[in-house]
Amino acid sequence: MATIAPVFKFQFLDGNGNPLTAGKLYTYFNGTTVPRTTYTTAAETTPNTNPIILDSAGRADIFLTAGVAYKFVLANAGNVTQYTVDNITSAGTMSTQNSNFVTITGGTISGVTITGPITGDVTGNLTGNVTGNLTGNVTGGAIVGESYNGGQLAGLRNKIINGSMEIAQRGTSFTVNTGFGANYTLDRYSRIAVTSAVVTVTQASDGPASEPTLPYSLRCTVATADPTVTASELWTLLQKIEGYSARDLIGKTFTLSFWVRSAKVGTHCVAFYNNDYPSADRYYMAEYNISVADTWEYKEITIIGGLITAGTWDWTNGSGLTVGWTLYCGATRQGVAGSWQSGWALATSSQVNVLDTVGNIFAITGVQL
Repeated sequence: MATIAPVFKFQFLDGNGNPLTAGKLYTYFNGTTVPRTTYTTAAETTPNTNPIILDSAGRADIFLTAGVAYKFVLANAGNVTQYTVDNITSAGTMSTQNSNFVTITGGTISGVTITGPITGDVTGNLTGNVTGNLTGNVTGGAIVGESYNGGQLAGLRNKIINGSMEIAQRGTSFTVNTGFGANYTLDRYSRIAVTSAVVTVTQASDGPASEPTLPYSLRCTVATADPTVTASELWTLLQKIEGYSARDLIGKTFTLSFWVRSAKVGTHCVAFYNNDYPSADRYYMAEYNISVADTWEYKEITIIGGLITAGTWDWTNGSGLTVGWTLYCGATRQGVAGSWQSGWALATSSQVNVLDTVGNIFAITGVQL
């Protein structure tokens, strides 16, 4: 589609339509009498005089800085003002124009980045990324995008159920000792334990003060201590994720994040593994560090490449993926951190013993995967 040619050389006329010979054009910042520079070429290397003195045909070469506004005051050779025009802008680019009420019709717009709020209507197809706020209607086309708000467009974004520890249908306090049974505590959370220690699990109203949306936590408090960890001993708080919900993590990087409070400074471990004990035959171990005892700290653990398919996985209605926070672990179930491994392990050899002293606390909340 053709467009009208721009004015490539300015010519000014007097009231009778004759060239304004030796006329004077004053150029200012819009709305002021502060002089603003114009140029003789698009390179903006040679400024015009101000005022610009017109030639015998009332002409001048005038180039404006892109996207900024000027005020023009035109006078004749005797310096009598002919007229004033304010808010004159050059064509500019989208990045420099920054003007309101712009209508773009027809053609294709590509290679353009718009940063900031867009208020109004977008009609047609919008393909790509919008960073900032898009306020208005999108009609008559398709929005093509893989991700909105940093996650899935629809469906269950968090694979963890009851991550904020608000639901406690079975009760708010549980005494947990040795065993591999379900031994559920707060909704969806259970444990596996081989230990002489006894732990009380409660729904506590002590979430991190910086996160008012997380008033509750799952708190483990040591009632009977086990200061010496033998090879076969272990204690892990866990949640199982059904295979149907876990299988879209195959080959897809994901992040586990949570708030944690521990009585023990040092290395703690989170284990990811398939199936249930004793059928589990693949695990991924991650370490995180507690810097200050009995203080809420936020942790993120990212599994690059997501879940694997090697091993025995249940991708239907069984235990597809288990996530476990380990409180202590003997040598038999210690493993390697940072990659998927054969077998079943719950911690590295660096794991601290949270159960070594009566009254020790381990608590989590705000869990997301």
